[in-house]
Amino acid sequence: MKRIVFSKRSKNQLESLLEYLQNNFSILTKEKFITNFDKIVLIILKNPDTFRVSEVNGNIRKCVISKQTTLYYRYNINEIRILSLFDTRQNPNKINKIK
Repeated sequence: MKRIVFSKRSKNQLESLLEYLQNNFSILTKEKFITNFDKIVLIILKNPDTFRVSEVNGNIRKCVISKQTTLYYRYNINEIRILSLFDTRQNPNKINKIK
């Protein structure tokens, strides 16, 4: 089975997002997001081709986690690398920086 690897960027983004949810909404909102995130990661582990290819880069796939958050990842035979958790409220041109 492939292993999940978080880029430094995605790890920081996830931590910031969870902190934001807890501070500005509630622990319950944070826990719901974590549950949904975990489900998405399991789907990716079982079948990494489930989600569509990014328009920006054909080697990257994207998955909408929530209305505000899109997960970008790529995979090879050994691992699934989580590249970014992108806040869709940002300038869309920032997405070009994901590699």
